[in-house]
This record gives sequence, structure tokens and C-alpha cells, in this order.
Amino acid sequence: MKKVLFIFELIFLIQFQLFSQTTFEKLIHSDNNDNCYRVIEDKSGNFYVSVVRYGNNYKAYILKFDKFGNLQKDTIISSPNNIQHYIIDDLLLYNNSIICIGTKYNLSTPYNSKLWYLNLDSNLHVIKEQVINFSDSLRIYYFNTIIDSDTNIVLAGSSLHHSPLYLLPFLFKLKITGDSINSNLSITPFGEFYSLLQNPNSNGYYVFANHIFTSSNNRIIKVNNNLDTISSYEIAPYDMRRYYHSKWISDTSFIMNSMFFHYGFPVPDNNRDMMVSVIDTNFNILYQQEFGKDTIYDYPGLYNGVSVNGDNVYIGGTTNISISNLYVGTGQPSWFYLIKMDKNQNVLWEKRYGGDTYYLLNSIYATSDGGCIMAGTRKNSDVTVDNTDIYLLKVDSGGFYCWEKEIKFPKEMAKIFPNPFNNNINIELPKTLKFADVYMFDILGKQVLKSTISDTKTILNTAGLPNGIYIIKIVAEGENIFVGKAIKE
Repeated sequence: MKKVLFIFELIFLIQFQLFSQTTFEKLIHSDNNDNCYRVIEDKSGNFYVSVVRYGNNYKAYILKFDKFGNLQKDTIISSPNNIQHYIIDDLLLYNNSIICIGTKYNLSTPYNSKLWYLNLDSNLHVIKEQVINFSDSLRIYYFNTIIDSDTNIVLAGSSLHHSPLYLLPFLFKLKITGDSINSNLSITPFGEFYSLLQNPNSNGYYVFANHIFTSSNNRIIKVNNNLDTISSYEIAPYDMRRYYHSKWISDTSFIMNSMFFHYGFPVPDNNRDMMVSVIDTNFNILYQQEFGKDTIYDYPGLYNGVSVNGDNVYIGGTTNISISNLYVGTGQPSWFYLIKMDKNQNVLWEKRYGGDTYYLLNSIYATSDGGCIMAGTRKNSDVTVDNTDIYLLKVDSGGFYCWEKEIKFPKEMAKIFPNPFNNNINIELPKTLKFADVYMFDILGKQVLKSTISDTKTILNTAGLPNGIYIIKIVAEGENIFVGKAIKE
């Protein structure tokens, strides 16, 4: 097992601890073309990221970071060769190990795939590796996985037939040790499966099926434990396409993100919004809302765009995604797009990150501290070819993070006092500033106060706020000059 250190930290890290939360921003930079598929968190708060490096052959990496974003381990999982590509498509946590489910496929005829199972310890040492035959004629294209109540690994995805070229959906079930149990490799009339959930009574699964290259609506398919189809259900409205990712938010309802297609804009620039739906076990819609900006593409995260931890529900995607050139764009900037809701479908906040170049969100994970980590790519502007770097962004429960580059006043920051405070809080600005906006947020990230101040010293009246913990952010000339915690007693 070879190891290589290829990370150059272009962006410096500030450890920002807020209510035992951490935030960081990392750009994993190289002269190669890198992409990431998944990010997960273990019980100790460490993060694991699956990376593929493109080239003459695809190499699979696993990166381990601590909760502050410090790199702990960087390991090549695949041995480079010119015969096969190696990709780790999904990461799962089981007890104290990381289970990687990936693919190996040939670079020449026959273009077939094998499933690739790896069980790693927390130091990324291989405990067990296994290769499982998939098909002699199909190449695995995409899949999502779950660990079910019987501790089996279940995959739902799509495979590619090369000649003629078309997609076929598939289901596959493995033991937690990597041994094959059964499969269903050709389920018509759908083009692809994108994700799955286990039925709450543990009797089968819900599979989220997409029609492609047709105007047909997508469906949720019920299959039994043997992966045989029982029935299917269409979720309105008609223009709701691509059922992407889903998670249970209660014993009787799940949340799903999808794409909503708007007609009326010149093709191929039809507007697409992200659609968030909450659906019960009878497939009735309990909640549905579009999210996005007008006349541009807002697209769900490619590999995992929904994550739930306790009462925290996160939905992620990309704003201004380039459909024609998905990974590096066409010269327009884009943003990571993150929405936070609670389990009662209250939207707590929406935030976008990036905008200076082309970003693509691949995966999100709701973290144990109430925040969220986002993993994707950022266009590499240091090379002449269209390459991408890995981009990780960990935010707290209010959607905030710290970055040295945001601060242009390293010696003249705003001050607040006293802390704790009562009905008034004093704010002192640097003498070079004439105006600033003050924002206060509660611990759920909801804005509870906004005030514009124009004096160097200001007393802010907070008598209307209940006692508790708040986040105060002060912004001047478009820059954050203070972000911190304050307690009202």
C-alpha cells in the first residue's frame, strides 16, 4: 500500500470553536485533475474523504482529517496500472471501521466492471479487500449504498452498456463482510436508480428511479428483501424530475431532493430549481418547496445532497451549475448552496459559498456538532488545462465559517463588551471605518437582530432578546470584522 502526500494548503486554516463546534475551509491543491465522491464523519469527529485522481488511469485515495481540518492521513488505496480504473464510490461507517464500496473497470474491451469492497481501520490500513463479479458486459456507472437492519450492504445505481450505448438500473446486496448475496441487474423501464431507503418495517426497500432521455415522470419503487419489484409510485408534479437523495426524518416520513424543470427559457438554458419534498410512507406529499435563483441552474449535490443528524436537516447543491461542462464550467462562477431545515420543515437559513470561480458540490454530511461539511471541487486556475482541486468547507450550525482571507483588518478588528451582557452590549469599531452592519443569530442560525451603526462607539439595545447564547457578526465594507459568541444573562 503506497502513501503519498500531495496536499498543498492554499488557504490557511483558522480554528474557530463555537459551542464546541469547529469550522474550516480546505483547498486540496495539485497540478492533477482531482475529484471527490464522498465525505463522512466518524464517532471521534474525524472526517474521511474519497478522492479520485484522473489521468491515463484513475487512482483512488482516502484522506483523513481531524475535526479542525488538519490532515491526519493521506493514502493511495489503489495500485496504479494502465489496465484498470479504480474509484471509491461510497463510504460507510460500521463499528470502528470504514467500509469503502467502489469499482474497478477495464480501460479496453470488454468495458466491464467489478465491485470493489474494502474494510479499513481508522488509520486507513486495509483489514479486508474483496472483488465481486458484477457483469461481463456492463460497466458500473453510479450507485448509492445503505447498511440495512440485517447489517447487509445494499446498492442502488445504474450501469452502462457500451454497444449499443444505454443505461440500465441495478440493485445489489452484499454481506457486511463483502460477500455477494443477490442482485437484480436489469430492471425496466427505468434508466437509472439514484438512491434507496430501507422500508421502516424492515421488509424491503424504497428505490428512487429516474427516467432519462424521456419526458416521463420518475417513480419510487418498492422492492422486497430479494430485490424484486412489488409496486411503484409517482410523486407529483409532472415537472419534478430526477429523484436524487433521501433520508428518513421520522418513523413515517422521509425527505427527498429532486430537480424541478421550468419551461419557458431558451433551450438548453431552461431554469432548474432544487425541489425539496417530505413524503410519508403512503407516498403522500407532506411538504414541498422549490429553492434556487431565477433563470439559472440550481442542482442537487451529485453524490449526496441530503443529510440528517438529530433535528438538523441539510440539503446541498450547486448554484449556477454548468450542465454542458459539469466539472470545470464554461467561465461562469458558481457557488456551493446549502439549506438548513428542522424536522418540522421550517427553513432556518439558506447560504451560498464561493462565487470567485467555478465550484461543484458533490457530497454533504450533517456533523455531530450540529454543523455540516461540504465536499466538492473548485476549478484549478494555476494550470492551463481544465483541472479541478478538492474543496472542503465545514460550517457551524449557523452556516458560518472562518477564513483569514476574509479579514482585511488584522490589527483593527471590531470589539464587543461586556460578554456576558445584559440589556445592552457595547460595540467599538476601528477608527478607519464609518459604517458597519451588526447581525445577531440564535443558536439555530435564525437572525434575531440587525442594526447599522455609524459611530466608533455604539451601545446596542438588546432588551427584547431572551437570555441565551448568540452569534454576533459585524460586517464592514463587505468584510467580516468580527464573528463570535456572546451570552445574554
